[in-house]
Amino acid sequence: MKKLTLILTILMAMTAVFALPDLTVDDMDVSLVDPAIADSNTLLVIDLANNGNETANMFNYTVSVDNSVIATRTIPVFADNSATTHNIEVYFNQSATYNVTVSMDPENTVTEEDETNNDFVFVLNVEEPVMNVTMNDVVISGVAGQTVTGVLSVQNVGNDEVTVGLSSTGLTGNTTIGSSSVQFTPQSTNLAVGQTKPIQVQVTIPSGIADGAYVGTLTGAFNGGADTSDITLNVVPPVADFKFEDSSVSLSGSWNESLNATFTINNTGSADVMVNLSETVSDLDLVFDQDSFLVQAGASRDVLVTLAASDSLDAETYTGTIRAEGAGITKTIPVTVELESKLSIYDVDMIIDGDTTSINEGDNEKVSPDEEIEFEVVVKNLFTDDENVDIRSIDVKIEIDPLDDDDWDDSESESVGKLDPGERNKDDDEKAKFSFKVDSDVRNDDKYQVLITATGTDDNDVEHEDVLNFTLEIDREEDELTFETLRVTPDELACDETSIEIEVEMKNTGSNDQNNIELSIENSKLGIDIEEDNIDLDEGDKWDDTFTLNIDEVSADDYTIIVKAKNDDVSETETLKLTVKECGSDSTSGSSDQTTSTGTTPGGVGVIGSDITVGGNGQGGAAIAEYVEEVNWEGIALTTVLVLAIVGFIGLGIFLVMRYW
Repeated sequence: MKKLTLILTILMAMTAVFALPDLTVDDMDVSLVDPAIADSNTLLVIDLANNGNETANMFNYTVSVDNSVIATRTIPVFADNSATTHNIEVYFNQSATYNVTVSMDPENTVTEEDETNNDFVFVLNVEEPVMNVTMNDVVISGVAGQTVTGVLSVQNVGNDEVTVGLSSTGLTGNTTIGSSSVQFTPQSTNLAVGQTKPIQVQVTIPSGIADGAYVGTLTGAFNGGADTSDITLNVVPPVADFKFEDSSVSLSGSWNESLNATFTINNTGSADVMVNLSETVSDLDLVFDQDSFLVQAGASRDVLVTLAASDSLDAETYTGTIRAEGAGITKTIPVTVELESKLSIYDVDMIIDGDTTSINEGDNEKVSPDEEIEFEVVVKNLFTDDENVDIRSIDVKIEIDPLDDDDWDDSESESVGKLDPGERNKDDDEKAKFSFKVDSDVRNDDKYQVLITATGTDDNDVEHEDVLNFTLEIDREEDELTFETLRVTPDELACDETSIEIEVEMKNTGSNDQNNIELSIENSKLGIDIEEDNIDLDEGDKWDDTFTLNIDEVSADDYTIIVKAKNDDVSETETLKLTVKECGSDSTSGSSDQTTSTGTTPGGVGVIGSDITVGGNGQGGAAIAEYVEEVNWEGIALTTVLVLAIVGFIGLGIFLVMRYW
């Protein structure tokens, strides 16, 4: 063990002795940021590296051009296995090919692993400066009297930075547009190598000039050269067009206040337009601050529209259009004037099975088939005590109809009477109440819109109205069966009665299809054990059947018949009551509908079936249900007569024999 430790110690000492730096130009590469141009500075990007396993301290590196040192730099510390980048700027006064050498530690102050890789030499080609630009052609269109704008792109395609000054000749066509009408922004610009700049070109078209094409030359001049491109100005006839900047105009406020709104007309054409305004809002007189005015090409005009206060207007919403006409063009915009009602639908509650939900505008509420729904509506007079205006003849109307139906034929109305300022019909006996029942056959996700409207007239004979809209959405159980008809006829059997009928009508009232339904009708004391299986019902489908049974030798009592429908997803159970009377007791025959229900479904569907009879065991007072057969009474009567005749003859023979024996 001691020998092993000694060997390891020696090896570690040898490793420490032989760990040295290794200075070099990383990947033997020196790069340029820009091409080397004569009479300008060139930036050299030099990647340096210490590839050894030891830090190098305090050494120099040099940059030489054709064996003449032009730069010396000192590196105080260079960590092992690391790299760094240095930038050296070199000035070349003329174009030529130069040998550039980068030498690491030329004084050999650092002992290295490898002293042969300290120098890197590369050839640098310094070019003569070349200035050059390119410019695109410019095409502009406009109307006489306008100032139009185009874009000129100027690119430096030389190898040196350049300053470009821009100018234009006159534009020649039917006549000549002077060069002073062509302006550049900016007039001159500096471009780095490869850079492109957009220059705005503005041309002022003289008024009254003839339509047509006018062509000239653009020049971009720089030190030692220039580039040119064409400019074409197309003078076109003026085009009239305008639009409403807004999509609609809306005024809202109290009926006894002055209302106003502002809209904007924008001239989108190239010709001035005289605009004339009018409005078509029934029963209202809207006033414009100016109903005829000029809108210059490219300009816009704000218009103020006002509705004066009036005590003769009903508090409701008025709609119509504002029409603008000019230069043979007609544009319209919808306008809405909402005179705020002082009669408010203050609160609406929906009550289902004792649970109360507050209804707001736009709500969507879930309801289920066969549910009883009650709505309670509270309205309020919004006039203040200072205004001291009553609202009378208040009526509340509720309308319910399918969402995609425009007819409101299911509606009810309730009178609230009169409300003083600030008053509402908050007491239970004052509320407007409405009751509805959801049909059993409505489909899942069906939607019904509900519109509640409150109307009334104030002391000034102004009519006030408020409305509330919301939606009722049908929410069926996914899996649900309902016995829509379940009846035993008669429901009481007298002493001499034995026949009964059981009617079953079942419906799939859920939103899922139901397959492989099993129907059973059972009462062990009556010997009833009926089973129907493989019943398939799609959503909303029905199935029905009538079962005819004979009941005899049954003790007088009340019997419960259990009717059950089920599959893997749903189960519904209900019962029927059959009463068997004692002989001699009063009895009244009738029919018995379903009495109790258990399970997961409250509804049903039906398919017509055939009569069925079930037999019993016929022993000692047990209930017997047997087939109902038609009896041949005529044959029985004939047989009886023959038997009596034979018996008579036999009796007469015996009498004669005994008498005369």
